Amino acid sequence: MLRLKFRRKSLSFSVLVAMACHILAGVAVYADQVRLKDGRTIEADEVWEVGDDLWYRQGKVMQPLRKSDVARVIHGTPEQVKAQLEAEAAQAEAARLRARQPGHSTIPGTISAIKKDALKKAESKRAETIAAKKTEAAEEAKTANPAADKAAAKPEEPAPKITRIMLKGGIKIDADAVWEEPERIGYRLGKIQTFVDRLAVEKILYDIVEDEPLPDLQLPDMKFTTGHRGLDQLIVHNAIKYDVNPLLIFLLMRQESGFNQRALSPVGARGLMQLMPGTALRLGVRNINDPVENVDAGTRYLKSLIHMFNGDVNLALAGYNAGENAVVRYGYRVPPYRETQNYVSSINVAYRRAVAQGLVVTPTELQRQMAQQKQKAKERRVTAANR
Repeated sequence: MLRLKFRRKSLSFSVLVAMACHILAGVAVYADQVRLKDGRTIEADEVWEVGDDLWYRQGKVMQPLRKSDVARVIHGTPEQVKAQLEAEAAQAEAARLRARQPGHSTIPGTISAIKKDALKKAESKRAETIAAKKTEAAEEAKTANPAADKAAAKPEEPAPKITRIMLKGGIKIDADAVWEEPERIGYRLGKIQTFVDRLAVEKILYDIVEDEPLPDLQLPDMKFTTGHRGLDQLIVHNAIKYDVNPLLIFLLMRQESGFNQRALSPVGARGLMQLMPGTALRLGVRNINDPVENVDAGTRYLKSLIHMFNGDVNLALAGYNAGENAVVRYGYRVPPYRETQNYVSSINVAYRRAVAQGLVVTPTELQRQMAQQKQKAKERRVTAANR
């Protein structure tokens, strides 16, 4: 007998481990309810089983119970437990009223008996309606997500702010950080850090909420994205400026640099559009690593190649990769270089796939979208002025 008593009081290693795990994991507060057969009720933060015992936790204090002493356990949040108990009480009341026997204090068939029977039926129907509503409420409480409700109730965090550089000519760069130097403006786009000449900047707008619309117009729907708004803006601006299909600029930039502003090829090509230093010098580029200058010059060069080869985009792409002289030397055909042929083929396949998916938008369409946005912005300003 003493041995049995000692074993009940001593804790096995597995029980200790279970207790430790539940203490460490007890971050969510529940209102589990343990109902004992002797009529007592224990409100617990958490209830779990270990062997033949039922353990419950109240704060940091844990106690065991014999399973044979427990009538039932109700799990859930305080709201779920309350809803379940109310539903059960309503169901019990409805069952009690349904089971009532007809009274014998009045003579059956009389007006008094009929009234009493009608009252009992009304009470029973009302109790069943309440029980049904309480049961439905309990089911809804079971599927509720308290964590999500708390998250939804939290006040929204303020949107991050950025700095917007407005360049002469209409380009807008949304930068994460901007700093000014005597002759140039430095800015950071994610991990990209570069500079732009101060003379090319029209103005700088500080502390702009990132999801605010641009002052006059928003970025048109290109139907594809580099993953960075600043680069998308450069593609749109240069597509319209030089009348080049924006998808072609996008695919060429992806093929050349993978949208990496600091990309450097083994032969010395640099930047987003992988300009060779000689080509950049010929196109008047002062900072080959500046995304604005690099994309502008690359698009301008691509446009000149398309014009040079009478609109043949494949020859223009081949000229961009291998040089226009190579295309001329091989009789105005794609040069027999494996790299150049793979380059032209890869962009061709990607372009055709995009066409099939309806992702192509022309410079004219982009310009139309921008014109519509300018008109809407003008109308908003007029409306605001008349208020």
